[in-house]
Amino acid sequence: MLDRGIKNLGHQSFVYPMWKSQTIQDIIEINPDIILLDEYLDGVRGSDICTILKSINQLRTTPIILVSAVEGVADIAKKSLANGFIEKPFLMARLQETVNNSKN
Repeated sequence: MLDRGIKNLGHQSFVYPMWKSQTIQDIIEINPDIILLDEYLDGVRGSDICTILKSINQLRTTPIILVSAVEGVADIAKKSLANGFIEKPFLMARLQETVNNSKN
């Protein structure tokens, strides 16, 4: 759903359904404008990945939005240095607003 929503907003999307050791290098090479990161990935928490990505020089200023239905996602996003969060379920208008605001 996120992939389709991002594409409908006119952006290119790269989806990583499973986190691998190569994923960080792939993200650095893509040099994204924004990263949408689900809290629950296969075998890892998005908030932990967010903290790691924010520690990498090439990605330090890239906005990261944490997406989750977990209770307390706002606090989790803040602790992991995410630039924002989207609570599931969400409307596409919320996705667009968050993506647009993260670029400012």
